Amino acid sequence: MYFIVSPIAANFFYNSLQVIGESVDLKIAATAGDESETEISEEHFQDLRGATLQLNALFYNLIKEITAKESQIFYSHFAQISFVCEAYNLDRDFEAEIHSWRILCRRTQRQDDFAPAPWQVLAGIQLMASLVYHFSQETIPSLLLNLYQEIELPSLYQPNDPAEKLSLLRAVVLRTKGHETLSNGKGRCVLICETEQYGKARIQVTDTNYKPISQFGRFAQSYQTIHITDLAKQEPNTEDESTPFTEFRTTESSHLILEPDYLVDASAIARCVDRYGRQSSYNYLLGNLRFFTGSEATFMGNLINEMLDQIIDNEHITYEEAYRGALHKNFLEAVFLKDKLMLIYHNLKTQFERLQQFVKKYRSQRLTTEPTFLSAIFGLQGRLDVLVEYDESEADQDRKNLKEIIELKSAKSVPPVRSKAWANDLVQVACYNLLLDDTFENRRGISAILYSQAEDGEYLRNCGKLNFEQQDALLLRNQMVFLDFMIAKENTRIFDQLHKRISQAGLPFYVVDDAKAFDDMWRGSREIDKAYFIAFAGLVIRENIAAKIGQTQNDFQNGFANLWKNSREDKKANFALLEQLTLDFEQSDLATSTLVFHRQTNQSSVTTFRKGDIAVLYPINPNGSLTALKYQLLKCNIASINTHQVTIQVWNKHIDSHFLQKHVHWALEPNLLESGNRDLLASLAHYLSIPDAQKDLLLGQRPPEFGPSPNVHIERLNAEQNQILNQALAAKDYFLLQGPPGTGKTSAMLANMVGHIFHKTEENIFLLAFTNRAVDEICKKIEPICGGQMIRLGSGKEGSPYSLSNLTKDKKIKEVHQVLSQTRVFVSTVASFYKNLNLFKIKTFDTVIVDEASQLLEPHLCGILPRFKRFILIGDEKQLPAVVTQDAEKCLTQQTDLHEMGIRDLSISMFERLLTNAQNRDWHDCYAMLTTQFRMHGDITQFVNDHFYKKLKIGTERQKVPLQHPAGVASDKLTTWLNQSRLLFWDSPLEPHNKINRTEAQRVVHLLNVIREMYQQDFKADTVGIITPYRAQIAEIYGQLDEELQANVSIDTVERYQGSEREIIIISMAVNHPEQLKNLQAFNAEQTVDKKLNVALTRAREQVILLGNERVLQEGKFYKKLIEFMQPSN
Repeated sequence: MYFIVSPIAANFFYNSLQVIGESVDLKIAATAGDESETEISEEHFQDLRGATLQLNALFYNLIKEITAKESQIFYSHFAQISFVCEAYNLDRDFEAEIHSWRILCRRTQRQDDFAPAPWQVLAGIQLMASLVYHFSQETIPSLLLNLYQEIELPSLYQPNDPAEKLSLLRAVVLRTKGHETLSNGKGRCVLICETEQYGKARIQVTDTNYKPISQFGRFAQSYQTIHITDLAKQEPNTEDESTPFTEFRTTESSHLILEPDYLVDASAIARCVDRYGRQSSYNYLLGNLRFFTGSEATFMGNLINEMLDQIIDNEHITYEEAYRGALHKNFLEAVFLKDKLMLIYHNLKTQFERLQQFVKKYRSQRLTTEPTFLSAIFGLQGRLDVLVEYDESEADQDRKNLKEIIELKSAKSVPPVRSKAWANDLVQVACYNLLLDDTFENRRGISAILYSQAEDGEYLRNCGKLNFEQQDALLLRNQMVFLDFMIAKENTRIFDQLHKRISQAGLPFYVVDDAKAFDDMWRGSREIDKAYFIAFAGLVIRENIAAKIGQTQNDFQNGFANLWKNSREDKKANFALLEQLTLDFEQSDLATSTLVFHRQTNQSSVTTFRKGDIAVLYPINPNGSLTALKYQLLKCNIASINTHQVTIQVWNKHIDSHFLQKHVHWALEPNLLESGNRDLLASLAHYLSIPDAQKDLLLGQRPPEFGPSPNVHIERLNAEQNQILNQALAAKDYFLLQGPPGTGKTSAMLANMVGHIFHKTEENIFLLAFTNRAVDEICKKIEPICGGQMIRLGSGKEGSPYSLSNLTKDKKIKEVHQVLSQTRVFVSTVASFYKNLNLFKIKTFDTVIVDEASQLLEPHLCGILPRFKRFILIGDEKQLPAVVTQDAEKCLTQQTDLHEMGIRDLSISMFERLLTNAQNRDWHDCYAMLTTQFRMHGDITQFVNDHFYKKLKIGTERQKVPLQHPAGVASDKLTTWLNQSRLLFWDSPLEPHNKINRTEAQRVVHLLNVIREMYQQDFKADTVGIITPYRAQIAEIYGQLDEELQANVSIDTVERYQGSEREIIIISMAVNHPEQLKNLQAFNAEQTVDKKLNVALTRAREQVILLGNERVLQEGKFYKKLIEFMQPSN
């Protein structure tokens, strides 16, 4: 008996199963399972698909509920279900049914033209009801039983006998049986797995004649997903009858891939090999632990790649023109290498001529620079330097399969002709071969390296198929994945063993210096600092894994792997897909890689995409299917988007126009940028390198010091603001400013801090924030103070006069250096800060002020703050923190040394931790809270203050006046109700849906129409905002709005609304069961603040209208109090 699923949760699952079962015609003849003669209408077909997809979502929620308390982290539902079956020793037949249902659901997800038969849907309902009962012991309701108990349903499980040879097997590792050495000297290991198609399998992995693939057993952990290619079937082991395994063995051509959805970059694998073939995955680890600030070699490589693009675009371009163009694209790097530019100029001239020869040779072919390819079979991603394709219209149709790889290498050291290429370059090209072979069926063509510093006639080296190098590449890839997953478990063993590897000469010479540097730092660190490092490194890696392949604990279960794992329905349900886009060639500009697409009018206008988002673009298959991995992917930024069209800026510098013309319809999906997570690991390593005194300051173990007050008095500030301003400016180490909504933390406090430092001192100042929007707001506030003498790093508002590119336009390198040296105020996001660390080579900064500090995790700041003499953090710990995708319980560190420092929940910001620490230690000098707010009316402030802030007061007469909406032309009961109170609650009926309430949506639309009639011409974009937790509810509301309301009313989640404000906020909860509430609340550690509710309420200046089911909301701690507070006006 297992009482893992609570009675409330069991009731939720039973109710949902009943609702889904009653929503579709599941009437079955006595011969259930024989559907051969039954014709299903298109409507019934779609109903069956819809019911199955709903059941699938419910199924995974149930599995998530069962595993909620497990310490094991699951990165796929396949692994999670395998764990449930193994850990709870489920009956073998029951287990087979569960996996069969999973496979049926997955087929429904991935095949638009497939729907299960009615009996299969009914069998799924029966299976899930049995599963709920097994883990809750709550009686199955009779109404649910009535759906299926009178029918004898066939088994979902259908045995599947494998062929003698398999090209690919996908499986979850249950356990490994030890590594052994055979009599012939080869190694062997045994993997016990749950396979996708054949149930439990035993796989013998034996070394090939050339590669020790049996080492895979040392890396594969329980419940990790694997791929194995080119397997052979074996006869069962008759000595072991305890479990009927399907038996397989590897062959000489087998590849093994650990967590194949976790894509690893081809260039990262190549960096783990030196030119002579010595290998170490530790180079990947060490590379992630240091900031990359560029080098002369990478700078030259960037220039030569830029020049190649220019030659392809213009075969008559001169070297001078190409060099100037390339230098302009890399001008900031040029500033820091200005003394070497003359030498670089002469060196590149010969390479330019090589590139001209190459382009001339291939001028009649189609050349694409920097195309991106992904392989979910081999777990690889890569961006080629050049892809060569041939005209498909020629008589020889076989030429369409010719896809040739050209990898450009500009290093001074060129291998002898007899060696063809350096070993590391061969490994990189081997990865590209795997990528293209997986993308293009029957792909042919050369794979070559262009050594641009080689002699004439020797610069282009054909590398061949590279089978052995492919094995090397995948072995290294698996080791790299293993290292990441070890750190994700907060395992210090790999760092503790580094010294042993160095002392025993276990590392190649090319990584020894970096290894020794980190090892010295690691062994010299205190235990508390090691604990801090590994705990937050684990958090960062888990976030990266979740971003790439997802975690089963959250709704975005597949991360970036959504691209190839999620169905069209799933993507559309998450509003993470724009499809059937058509390219407008007239409006597009290929010279600037700007593409304009028209959106289909018959598709939903709701989307998660926003201006500035990164995305991937790919063609839709002519048969209508979404097969992103069978094409080149175009990575891009969204330049603009509306209901009719979307404009993107493609990252490729040269796009093959034939590729664009060949395809009619296109799809756009979210992209992933991993570099931010690598920066956070390097930030943690930098923390280890700073003096212990600085570490103690950041850990809150020594009090910050203060100097005398500067006695600043600003006329337009009130007494409290002036007092806090002086407190902050007197800080020698740090100061923490709490800024509740509408208190002027940026406009009044940050701006005047900058004003004093800029005008009264000689200090250099860095201003940081988490989002570009906040950085743009900072720039607007401080521009009058600095008189424009500031630089905004990164990408901000278009045409910003303070962007580095605009300030240095048409300037010489020496002049750019002078601008950087003389400018005293720099503004940036944290992400852009890490991309511009070279600034610290020419400048010393004194003060850093971080806005939105409560939205930044410890790793964001621990590598930044020690670079300054003092820091001022501005934030609000009672609003939403940084977005962390992993489950809350997985953010609780097991490093007990950190508990004594107040570090338990790793998702808490450094701002909140230091603030709590200072309050507990009575360090009153180093923190203060602004208590006068100028946004919310006093009636709204009262609830927020009573329950969350305790000290807030209003600052203007506007916040006291009685409510009186504009009269307009509206006059009905609803108008009267709207004028009744600043806080209104409208009780919604329960509906049999998940994440949607249609009655509530209709009422929201009615409210909007009435408010528009009242406001007339004063109804604008900042009049009303709608907050709702579910995308499905967003779509339900948005679909009922007319064009004017769609253009003027923003409907979004509370996370997206943080930082915004409106006159009126309407909150549509769309909850139909108490089980949903746990995801709609965000409590602080003491459970004294619901951060989500706080943010939602404090977006409103004049009025808040809450819609939701009262009985359900009463189960929420603060929702109950809010409804009681609103009670007189319900």
